Amino acid sequence: MKLPWIRVLLFTAYATFDIGVAVYFSDVTTKVGYPAHIGGGIAGLLTGIYILKNLKWEPWEEKLWKASIIIGVILTLFAIGWNIFKPEWYPVE
Repeated sequence: MKLPWIRVLLFTAYATFDIGVAVYFSDVTTKVGYPAHIGGGIAGLLTGIYILKNLKWEPWEEKLWKASIIIGVILTLFAIGWNIFKPEWYPVE
C-alpha cells in the first residue's frame, strides 16, 4: 500500500467530519438514525478487520483480530437484546 499514513489521515478526517455532523444534527427531528449509522461504521470496521486479507501478520495483529471478533459478537448480542427488551424506544408508524 502506497502512502498508508496519508490514507489514515484522510479517513480520520472524513470520519471526524461525519461524526461531527451526526452530533450536530442529533437535536434536530429527522428521519435519519444517526446512532444507527455510527453503529454501522463500527460494525464495518470490526468486520473489515477479520474479513480482509492480511499478507504479513505481526504478533499484535492476531490479538486485534481476535478482539474484533469478540467485540463484534458482544455488540451484536447487545443490539439484539436491546431490540427485544426495549420495544418502547422504537416508534410505531
